[in-house]
Amino acid sequence: MAQTAQDARLNRTITLRDGRTLGYAEYGDPKGVPLLFFHGTPGSRLMAAPEWSDASLGVRIVAPDRPGLGLSSYLRNRTILSWASDVRELADALSLDKFVVCGVSGGGPHSLACAYELPDRVTRAGVISGAGPIDSAEALAGMHKGNQLAMTLAKRAPLVLRGLYGVIALIAKRWPDKVVGGNSKQMPEADRKLLADGELMATLKADMPESYRQGARAAVDEAILFTKPWGFALEDITVPVLLWHGSEDRNAPLAMAKDMERRIPNCTATYYEGEGHLYFFKRWPEIAAALKG
Repeated sequence: MAQTAQDARLNRTITLRDGRTLGYAEYGDPKGVPLLFFHGTPGSRLMAAPEWSDASLGVRIVAPDRPGLGLSSYLRNRTILSWASDVRELADALSLDKFVVCGVSGGGPHSLACAYELPDRVTRAGVISGAGPIDSAEALAGMHKGNQLAMTLAKRAPLVLRGLYGVIALIAKRWPDKVVGGNSKQMPEADRKLLADGELMATLKADMPESYRQGARAAVDEAILFTKPWGFALEDITVPVLLWHGSEDRNAPLAMAKDMERRIPNCTATYYEGEGHLYFFKRWPEIAAALKG
């Protein structure tokens, strides 16, 4: 069957200098402000808010898969900071001199890594419901039990985490609806209401199997990376950072956002009272407008 133009925009790839494949999707206005958007953990280039395709927002969204997720080749022993090198190559391939970066949840640390490593290219960085450094017991406080377990296993028993994520990967490929919102009982009411939206659920169900296309090892790797030093200090970021966070977030607790706001020199934070982890799906137009500048 012939590939449609929309399918082609969602399944693009480049070959990096070391021979790896980097997959990415494009959304929005092809002539808009370039915005490189980094998905959560697990996640993929298909983690798209319904409004991403709205060209009137004036942003060209390029959403790459991180190594081992979606269409991107696995990279052994990668770091959060090394992601910036892949982003630089992607921007070069797309002839993007200057661009905005933004990451949601587990994509947040990767957005900050680019802000730190690529100040010559990144004009501003966004962090949406972002994970902060998980370097103490206090950092786990406020997380729902599922995330607490995953981060604890990442630090103490990564082989057990591999087994757990392996089972989730199998279920996600066959029955994505059982994984999307599977921990909804641990979510705040605001997130449960968002998951009742049929269009949003369809997007998340498409993203979930793609997250585990190559199995679970990349998602496990990222969980482990979050519990280790990131390779740079938040205090050394010079690029302007925009941060958004919900007061009731149980995936990445509010204390993480407050800590990042305090430590990043040029950080503008917006807090949504009563919101959880997923508010960005309904607030994308206002977030996109702020990122455009």
